[in-house]
Amino acid sequence: MFTATEVNEWCEIWFRNRMNPTGGEHKQLNGLLDLAVERFKQLREEDGNLFKSQLASFRNLYSFVSQIIPYQDSDFEKLYTYARFLLTKLPQTSDIRRIEIDDEVELKFYRLQKISEGAIDLKAGEAEALKGPTDVGTGQPDEDVQLSTLVGKLNERFGTEFTPADQLFLNRFVKLLLPMSNCVRQ
Repeated sequence: MFTATEVNEWCEIWFRNRMNPTGGEHKQLNGLLDLAVERFKQLREEDGNLFKSQLASFRNLYSFVSQIIPYQDSDFEKLYTYARFLLTKLPQTSDIRRIEIDDEVELKFYRLQKISEGAIDLKAGEAEALKGPTDVGTGQPDEDVQLSTLVGKLNERFGTEFTPADQLFLNRFVKLLLPMSNCVRQ
């Protein structure tokens, strides 16, 4: 999609006068990004989705890790900066594997529960190790997920304690909504 030369040229312009870029510099920056955008438009949709997701994964992982580890490799910083701007300029793609639930799910009630209370004491000594992401995923789900699995993941990730009774309530709610959603689609 892009070459190292294009990334270097783009970054040379960007970092030269970052606080007050001229109109000509904006034109040059956009021209260099447009080269990659035109190549992107020539891809099949699935290849375009894969490229965008991998580039976004790199951007997100680099952004996270660079807060912890000072990189000495300026090529990573250049690629990160270039990728940030390229991703915003790439055309939107339609990924039919995405699940859109905006119109199907509405929050009516929530339960707030205090899990714990404490204080953070900063002490001299050795800090605990930070754990970052273990995988950079670009895959998509290829099967339906059971409600019980989602409830289990919510409990694990957010420290909630949804019970089987809560799950039965949600199952009953889903069964009520499914006939309605079929009527709306027809």
